[in-house]
Amino acid sequence: LEIAQAVDEVGGEFNAFTSREYTCYHILMLSKDVELATDVMLDVMLNSKFDQEEIERERKVILQEISMIEDNPEELIHDYFFEQAFGTHTLGKPILGSRRTVERFKREEIYSFFQKHYQPNDIIFSVAGNVKHDKVRRLLNRKLKDAFVHKKTNQRKPNFSKPKIKLSRKFYNRELEQSHIVLGYPGLSYDHPDRFSAFLLNIYLGGGMSSSLFQEIREKRGLAYTVYSQLAPFSDCGLFSVYVA
Repeated sequence: LEIAQAVDEVGGEFNAFTSREYTCYHILMLSKDVELATDVMLDVMLNSKFDQEEIERERKVILQEISMIEDNPEELIHDYFFEQAFGTHTLGKPILGSRRTVERFKREEIYSFFQKHYQPNDIIFSVAGNVKHDKVRRLLNRKLKDAFVHKKTNQRKPNFSKPKIKLSRKFYNRELEQSHIVLGYPGLSYDHPDRFSAFLLNIYLGGGMSSSLFQEIREKRGLAYTVYSQLAPFSDCGLFSVYVA
């Protein structure tokens, strides 16, 4: 409650999300409140208590989120798509995990994961807006001076294997009023030299209401209500897909 009030009192927004390759904590405040924003974010990131009662409460929340995905065919079909494309590779696993994994996690395992991965070399701070780079750097250096004193700096290199994308067809039968289809192709990584061309292609094909797919399939022919394309770039590979319901 105190964290929420500290952010709300200055008109800020604070949240977090997990993708298939990283976890992001993001906060939006006026530039004059950059120090408060830094205090709140670092406190949440580095000083959480991992209270058992809070973990049990959050466990229920995540199980509810899994149920929400299962009730949402548009979300579910994309999880199926990634599973089909990447197979047993970790990129093929749903971000929320499974009921079995979520119900099984113990506090010690979560805290061990935190200790292992929340290391200086693995954290990126990105700041945008009406701020000065040098000022923010000095601020972070001051705030972080003691944060990692007792943490062993992690010099390891990630040991992740590059996934092999499997092209195949898979059908799932459910009692629904619509058919949900994802058509996918191998895409580009974050730093591929052709990534900007890929972004433009995505916008042209299915990136908005004026896109080719939307105009042809929905507006002209009335064959579907929802249709779009999307890019899913990762550090060493990517997917490009078209979705239609």
